[in-house]
This record gives sequence, C-alpha cells and structure tokens, in this order.
Amino acid sequence: MLIGPALAYNGLDQYQDNVYKMKIPEADYFIYAIPAVVCFILGLHARAGKLKGEIPDIKSIAHFVDAHPVVAYWFIGIGFVTSFLSDSFSSSLGFVFIC
Repeated sequence: MLIGPALAYNGLDQYQDNVYKMKIPEADYFIYAIPAVVCFILGLHARAGKLKGEIPDIKSIAHFVDAHPVVAYWFIGIGFVTSFLSDSFSSSLGFVFIC
C-alpha cells in the first residue's frame, strides 16, 4: 500500500496503461493510505495479546511430503511452464501466471 504507489507516483506509472494508472493525486492518496495502514497494523496487534500466531503442524507436513514426494517437482514444473505462457496473454491476464 505504500511502496508500490510511491514507485508509481515517482515515474513507473508512465509504463502502465491508462486503466491501471493511479487515479488520484499523490498527496491525496498518501494522506489516506498512511493513517489507514497504521490503524490497520495497530488493530491487528491491539487484541493479539500473547497469541502465538500460526503454528505449523510439522508431523502432518512431514507425513504429506512422505506420501507425495513428487508434488514439489510438479509445482516447480508448473511455475516454469506458466512463466513462458504468461507472454502469450495480455498483461492484464499474464500477471496471474507470474504470481
């Protein structure tokens, strides 16, 4: 919410289509975005207390990896193939394959 728009306002917006350019002036965006991000972070941590967050179940993960040893290779292969396929689509759809 802060780094991407800062880059867009400082020159990278010229490479975007008009549809994807920032529609509001830089000062108006950041006058809203900075307090919104700060309040969001404070809201996340206000009630967190002593919660430990997400704790992964290592035994279940190890069991899944042992039962499906080739899944990692499938993910790598799919990522490799889709990186080439993303060039076949428009930029508005191609970013889905890159992500």
